[in-house]
Amino acid sequence: MKTKDNKDLQQRIQELLSNNYKETKEFHKKSTEEIYEEINIYHQELEFQNWELMRIREQLEKTKKHFELLYFDAPVGYATYNSDYIINSANHSLGALIGIEANEMTGRKITEFIHPDSQDFFWFHQNQLLKEGFNSSCELQLQYQKKSVWVKIDSNLFQEDNKTQIRTVFINISKEKAQQYLLEKQHKLTLQITNCDNVDELLQTSLQAAIDLIDMESGAIFTLDEQNRQLLLKYQIGLVDQQCELLKTLDEKNPHFRLIMKHETVYGDKNSVSMRMVETCRPEGVKSYAIIPLVQAKNIIGALMLYQYHSNILEPEKRQAIETISAVIAQTLAREMAYKRLQESEQKYRSLFQNTAVGIFRTKSTGKALHINPAMAKILGLPPDAEPVTDFNDLENILNVEPLRRVDFIELLKRHKSVNYFEFEARHFSGKNIWLSLSARISRQYDDGSFLIDGFVTDITQNKMVEKAYQYEKYLAQQYLDVAQIMLLTLDTEQRISSINPKGCQILGYSREEIIGKNWFDNFLVSDEIEKVQSIYNRLFKEELESLDYFENLIRRKDGSTRLIAWHNSYLRDDNKQIIGLFSSGEDITERRAAELSLAESERNFRLLFENSPLGTYIADREGNILDGNPALLNILGSPSLEATKKINVLTFPPLVKNGYADSFRECLKDGEIKAIQVPYHSKWGKSLFLSCYIV
Repeated sequence: MKTKDNKDLQQRIQELLSNNYKETKEFHKKSTEEIYEEINIYHQELEFQNWELMRIREQLEKTKKHFELLYFDAPVGYATYNSDYIINSANHSLGALIGIEANEMTGRKITEFIHPDSQDFFWFHQNQLLKEGFNSSCELQLQYQKKSVWVKIDSNLFQEDNKTQIRTVFINISKEKAQQYLLEKQHKLTLQITNCDNVDELLQTSLQAAIDLIDMESGAIFTLDEQNRQLLLKYQIGLVDQQCELLKTLDEKNPHFRLIMKHETVYGDKNSVSMRMVETCRPEGVKSYAIIPLVQAKNIIGALMLYQYHSNILEPEKRQAIETISAVIAQTLAREMAYKRLQESEQKYRSLFQNTAVGIFRTKSTGKALHINPAMAKILGLPPDAEPVTDFNDLENILNVEPLRRVDFIELLKRHKSVNYFEFEARHFSGKNIWLSLSARISRQYDDGSFLIDGFVTDITQNKMVEKAYQYEKYLAQQYLDVAQIMLLTLDTEQRISSINPKGCQILGYSREEIIGKNWFDNFLVSDEIEKVQSIYNRLFKEELESLDYFENLIRRKDGSTRLIAWHNSYLRDDNKQIIGLFSSGEDITERRAAELSLAESERNFRLLFENSPLGTYIADREGNILDGNPALLNILGSPSLEATKKINVLTFPPLVKNGYADSFRECLKDGEIKAIQVPYHSKWGKSLFLSCYIV
């Protein structure tokens, strides 16, 4: 029904009920049926209107309940109160914020729930709202009994029953405040850490910062002893002696150690599984703890452990902050360890520089010496009071026998930046020439083109002498091989010749083409020896003999003559170590056998010379034991026999030690040089002598 019709109906009913005369007069004119019908129509219309009003009321009730739920169960706190701050209503979220039922807040002043430190902020907020009328917001702390929480409030005004009311929303910002506080605290602690003067102070300050940052009471820093697989207590704050003794050394048996070596960071309280696991090794009375591995370059270098004697739940923000501090501690420990390694390395280098037997130097490319070690000074024969640096200002002319070798050395350095085993002849300060081997590199270059040279020097004079002797010996050996006519050949498993060298062809008197593929035993052995030699070789191929290193037999030449050959044999094997042939070297000893007879005669002659020499002569080993002596020696010493003389040790016999002979003997063994000395000697058999000796 339309609103206008409803109003007309209401007006007519009102007129009827008020006994309007005119209307009454009209009713008298109508019949009873007409009046009844009209009233019935009005009745139906009133029922329909009543039903519509009930439907609207039901909708309003639902809407009211919806907004009440929205108000009371909103995720933020709501409260309304009057200008006297008496609370009219508060929702459940506000009550839950401070730990009170919402209906218990009604009728109480809102200021009862404001922290004393925040009262001024609240009054300023309210005064600004009431006086100026615009919406206002601020941050303050709510408090009820022992619980407190930081909130941000926004308020506005509204009118109810012609009275000014205040509506305020409370948003929990405790987490943000805790983070802000933590950041401020962390910043303050960081400033303290950065102002530390040394590593010890830095680590102690960092440990105290870690304890303060997450409200712990004690803590310790451990370093890892990798060699012994142990964590060693390095710094501690707040631990008593008994606790320090408990945590002094942690090893594989300790649960703390195992957790740390797994790179596990553990936080817990007395009810946590990990706390029960470490129950036997934690300090007495600890109820909360943090175990943080100290990691540098993915390697464990230590651990940070923090303890609290009351339950202390560590929020993620605090954990993140403490891990930041632990990273600082890890970097500091790593820097300290690196510094110690650097010191140790420097000490080792200095010890190496001073005590090594190799000469070490630093010079400029211009020829000026900057540093040389004692070994270098000894190699060059510098006197003890010499100043090496001032004595080598011109290396080209002072040190090098051939100055151009220095020029060659510098050119090689410029080209390759380093030079290895550069050999040159140098002047010894005694006046003799020595040979040196030099390895060096350019360590620094200057804008003017000059550079620093670091290098090593070894005295190779003896090596040069040995090399010269070796070359001579090699020459002699080659000459000997040419004279001895060494034969080299290989036999396959069928005893056929698979290869032979030219010397072998020359000895046999055949060309190579005539020899290759022929059976060795059928074609080149003396018939009387074929069976014996072939039997030995067959046993070799079957590995019935371990080896036949030396063997002699006659061979038959092309011209029918025979030669005596001394053989040395070895197996040829494939990758599976199966025998595939025999390698033999044969030396024609036909003439040598005759020479051996002559050599034996020469040895007898040498022995006669030794025995009959007028000079006392002896032979001793490196331990000073006399091995042999001639009669002249026995006569000089007054020794009763050679056996009695052999009991003298030239290194330990007191008269020889006293007169310095033993020292000369040792020097001869050490440097290989001939020693000529004159010494007094009192023989154990009563003779007093003054001897002129040569030790070789």
